[in-house]
Amino acid sequence: MNTLSPGASETPLFVGQFASKEEKATSRKMFDEMTPLRRIGRPEEMANAALFLAPDHSSYSTGMHLAADGGLAQV
Repeated sequence: MNTLSPGASETPLFVGQFASKEEKATSRKMFDEMTPLRRIGRPEEMANAALFLAPDHSSYSTGMHLAADGGLAQV
């Protein structure tokens, strides 16, 4: 079994959790600063990571934990 651990990404769930544009901007800046790649992920990046774990692309990989989080898990 393989697993995917996505980091923060620009999705409606992420955007919708903030009460104001200012709160969103502050949180976004915090995530950008603490992530080694200095930005949050895009939904298509999470989709590509999930597609990699689909059987045809990773048929000889097992027990893999794929962190698609801009390097945050490595710090």
